[in-house]
Amino acid sequence: MRTRALIVDDERLARVALRGLLEDHGGVEVVGEADSVAAARQRIAELHPDLIFLDVQMPGGAGFELFQDKLEAKVIFCTAWEQYAVRAFEVNALDYLVKPIQPEHLDRALGRVAPLEAQRPLGLEDLVALRESQALRFASVRDITFIQAADDYSEVHLANEPTALVDVTLRRWEERLPTQDFVRIHRSSLVNLRHVHEVRHAHGRWEVVLRQGPTLAVSRRMASELRDRLRAR
Repeated sequence: MRTRALIVDDERLARVALRGLLEDHGGVEVVGEADSVAAARQRIAELHPDLIFLDVQMPGGAGFELFQDKLEAKVIFCTAWEQYAVRAFEVNALDYLVKPIQPEHLDRALGRVAPLEAQRPLGLEDLVALRESQALRFASVRDITFIQAADDYSEVHLANEPTALVDVTLRRWEERLPTQDFVRIHRSSLVNLRHVHEVRHAHGRWEVVLRQGPTLAVSRRMASELRDRLRAR
């Protein structure tokens, strides 16, 4: 399924240029355009795009104003102004591209987020979209410390970030995350080996001690494999 995108930019030629780059990319369908924040709000309500290419400065308001609306779409900023990059990432923008946009930079931006529905395996540098009941945020695969099953949901624990409860099963996570870094330690837990401090036997059971976070139970069957994996790193 192609990603449905909305281009928001007050410069017509910039919109035309970006549309051309996206057509060459092939994985994105441009479903609409807008030349102001007000028009963008209307188009978002009508089209429900997956991705928004957003300029910063436009007549009648700045692109950042759209984040007041609790956007569900991913956002890639496309602007001539380099100085807003830090602020863009503070609002969880997917990427920040400076005009004139280079095809390789656009390809990099489009590859940074890998929806769980996609087929290719995730890498440590990928971003995943964590869709909760009232919000959508992005996290680096590298920053996931462990994931616990919660019926048909899962709790995604992150380094220095609040835990996310998402509508994705633990089995689905296991299929997508890099196997060299993530290992099932229990029927209800999947851990990132990069965040493991030690594996120990205490109180009659095996445990994983994380560098940050709680101590996790390890099934007897997985303890030996887990220690071997850690020694091999």
